[in-house]
Amino acid sequence: QTRITEDGDGAFDPSLSPDNAHAVFVTTAGGQADLHVIGTDGKERRVLTETPTNETSPRWSPDGASIAFSSDADGPERLFLMPAGGGAPKRLTTNTAADEHEVEPLWSPTGEMLAFYQHNRAGRSELWVVSLASATTWRVSADEGHAKLAEWSPDGRFLWYSDGDENIDIWAARSDGSERG
Repeated sequence: QTRITEDGDGAFDPSLSPDNAHAVFVTTAGGQADLHVIGTDGKERRVLTETPTNETSPRWSPDGASIAFSSDADGPERLFLMPAGGGAPKRLTTNTAADEHEVEPLWSPTGEMLAFYQHNRAGRSELWVVSLASATTWRVSADEGHAKLAEWSPDGRFLWYSDGDENIDIWAARSDGSERG
């Protein structure tokens, strides 16, 4: 084991770059949740975000060019994308519901889509997808409302996930939204 960071308040949720040379992670050392990148050898640390808002759940794109993450910059958590080298984040979704939060982006194998969870105050968690080319979103999970632990199929055509309240089952859904559950 090798300690890579020493952030007194916390460093968590790492995502490795495709070449395994760097990790993006969340740090709360400045009081807010910000994104930093560090070499896997613990060197070359740099700040990606340093804002009065919270940025969480960073995920490196399969090609290494971008980082997807959640941010509460527009109120409830929404999905954003930024260049891996830094730069202005771009919001990916158009959701305006005040009680819905978009979290935990999960890249498709081709990097053309992101799956994410939409949580609301009623305790529902649905699995959604956003197309990076068109910025359209669609729900892929069934109406159970407790989707979690999603995984893309290697060809990107399906999302596998757990869903259910008391009886949790495994579901497979077409990632294009054409058939739920």
